[in-house]
Amino acid sequence: MDPRVRALQHVLEKLPGIGERTSRRLVRELLSHRSLLRELMEALEAVDRHLSVCTRCGGYTGTPPYCEICRQEDRLSVLVVVAEPEDVWALDALAPERYRYHVLGGVLNALEGIGPDSLNLAPLRTRIPDEGIQEVVLALGGTFEEQTTAYFLLDWFREHFPDLRISRIAVGLPMGREVGEADEETLREALIHRQPFDPEASS
Repeated sequence: MDPRVRALQHVLEKLPGIGERTSRRLVRELLSHRSLLRELMEALEAVDRHLSVCTRCGGYTGTPPYCEICRQEDRLSVLVVVAEPEDVWALDALAPERYRYHVLGGVLNALEGIGPDSLNLAPLRTRIPDEGIQEVVLALGGTFEEQTTAYFLLDWFREHFPDLRISRIAVGLPMGREVGEADEETLREALIHRQPFDPEASS
């Protein structure tokens, strides 16, 4: 095998969910359709050159310092907290209202060394008072790590903003599922029927 082909295959194998067989098939398709290969190269170069992180919400933007959503100052004073930027794409495309968003950049995971200091929490200290946020919706999925992160955030918000209303997306996301894996109707219903997040009140 040509070393350049093998190098491409190795890069693809670093992506989540892509093993040796899948990477080999992808390389074959790209080499068989050179126009697609060129399109992919141009798209990757454009992303690499122009896409950066929004300094307000932690999502992606091509117009720094803020993303398109954060530039819309007329959005509701409801802040939806998600784990990853792709969760914003999924939720904002079908949300019943024009919410604001905040990306944590991951979830707590002791095995991978991801602790509270690794989460994008610092901007929240100023965002909430500066933007007049009245409610925070924790839009995290049902995995163990996401549930752990949700309870950590509940304590964090109670400590720093005790009068803030805290909600979480409604049941409808199966346990063990991530937000980005759910279908559109499930996500829409989860947002519409969000519930106050207060474990003590339900115990």
